[in-house]
Amino acid sequence: MIRAQRLSDTWTVVGVGADVDVAAAFVGALSTAGRSSYTQRSYAMGLAVFLRWLDLEALTLRDVNRAVIVRYTRALTSGAQPLSPA
Repeated sequence: MIRAQRLSDTWTVVGVGADVDVAAAFVGALSTAGRSSYTQRSYAMGLAVFLRWLDLEALTLRDVNRAVIVRYTRALTSGAQPLSPA
């Protein structure tokens, strides 16, 4: 399962797949840029939920376009997909 994970005083995204590596690198860049732990946590959790949804839809980050974002936001507001962390 893809999830946000705290590492000491920083956050990351963990799980399986190349998209997870991209998300973890982004959150790591936030840390390097001096962004707060809260900011890192917010992005890590949001990215983990988004990556889980992409996985459910058999999509990758390369497939993301405006139509995919619209479907994702509809899924979030409809509650149809199991998007919340366990």
